[in-house]
Amino acid sequence: MLRYWMLLACGLNVLAGGWVPKQGQAYQKWALNQFQTDTRFNQDGEAQDMPEFTDTNLSYYFEFGFAPRWAVLGALSYKDLSADSVNGDSQDASGFGDVDLGLRYALIENRPTVLAAQLLVKLPYLYDETDTLPRGNGQEDIELRLALGRGLGKFGYIGLEGGHRWRLEAPSDEWRYQIEYGLSFSPNWYGRTKIDGTSSRNNASVLDLPESENPTLLLDADLTRWEWTIGWHQAPRLEGQWGVEATVTPLVDGRNTAKGTQYQIGVTLQF
Repeated sequence: MLRYWMLLACGLNVLAGGWVPKQGQAYQKWALNQFQTDTRFNQDGEAQDMPEFTDTNLSYYFEFGFAPRWAVLGALSYKDLSADSVNGDSQDASGFGDVDLGLRYALIENRPTVLAAQLLVKLPYLYDETDTLPRGNGQEDIELRLALGRGLGKFGYIGLEGGHRWRLEAPSDEWRYQIEYGLSFSPNWYGRTKIDGTSSRNNASVLDLPESENPTLLLDADLTRWEWTIGWHQAPRLEGQWGVEATVTPLVDGRNTAKGTQYQIGVTLQF
């Protein structure tokens, strides 16, 4: 019975930051995402109306264990944006957004409690940040993060993460935190929920960026997302383990950012 729950936890923990893929193991996810809103959080954190904004994108994420204790990870999305303006005009834009690349190192592994350190860089080289409706803010970011995870046997797992993101030009630096819980319902079905927060350090260089029709790219913002995911995957196979996920992520609190809910359908592969 213990071996059964260990196998379930192995598949469930892949997305949790405290666990690092073993050498030669990989995880990939392709997803269709949509975020649409006509509401924003203002400077005081109060909801107010704004012109409609839509971000529909295809995203790709991967993790690969390339050496003992070490993994490389990355993410890229292709965006289709649409934004109305207060005077009734509409702006559209499409193309690649930011590229995220990172390294994760297992400080503690092969125990019920695991700990990993992660370095992530955000690269804004696939678009023009001066566009009226840009696909990113055009700034390089560097993030350091610690991720703690603990397996709970048949009760799933819990993960805690905290870090700091240095934004090398105009936007405010940020504190990042995440609390995650996941549980397997059967050998194939699982679910997870996570609270993902960003707290601005309020040190933006406010004159350095042009005005943008993209309400998610403000210089100085706080936000809290609450993700809910249900997923299904095959039994492990030599050629890889495919799965599907459905995720709903409302932005439940914030300041100086768009208010709304992101919907996602994803396909996963791990081997």
